[in-house]
Amino acid sequence: MALEQQTVLNALQTVLDPNTGKDFVSSKALKNLQISGSDVSFDVELGYPAKSQIPGLRKSLIAAVKGVAGVDNVSVNVTVKIASHSVQRGVQLLPQVKNIIAVASGKGGVGKSTTAVNLALALAAEGASVGLLDADIYGPSLPMMMGIEGRPESVDGKNMEPMENYGLQVMSIGFLVAQDEAMIWRGPMATQALEQLLRQTNWRDLDYLIVDMP
Repeated sequence: MALEQQTVLNALQTVLDPNTGKDFVSSKALKNLQISGSDVSFDVELGYPAKSQIPGLRKSLIAAVKGVAGVDNVSVNVTVKIASHSVQRGVQLLPQVKNIIAVASGKGGVGKSTTAVNLALALAAEGASVGLLDADIYGPSLPMMMGIEGRPESVDGKNMEPMENYGLQVMSIGFLVAQDEAMIWRGPMATQALEQLLRQTNWRDLDYLIVDMP
């Protein structure tokens, strides 16, 4: 008896994405389902970084399909294609940046920078391309936390290349001026400096830009 596609789809619907709680069929993550005799192959495309979870997902998907009568071989390819989330109308997007995550708090000294760095490193460990922007013009801390010294290079004399360490692209006012000089900036000068750091850095194909807010 020939395998029916719907039977395989029904089996796949029993496997839930542990991060979204949805099955891979209804979420349209399932791609290129092919059935040839007793052989089944398909792709699953995740919209978020999940490098450490891919082996477990493959195992669960293969087990579900092998439970279908008549299936002998199952081939699964799990890939990641991080999606760009929609933004408010009129918001100017950053070139080469898919998503921006701001780490903020109304109170100082609560660990924003530590959280921002750990979040960036965790996303990078899961396979994402991540940038880290230090938006604290008055007291930049990311150069020290990331163990980076020196000044960013500029190929064209206008835009800056991000500094790099631990697989992250990093930019901070702390790379450009002495800390005591940054502390005396006020109002428009500080705002302009942050705008330049954000838009005049050559971010390269970022899935996420983590912004450590003041």
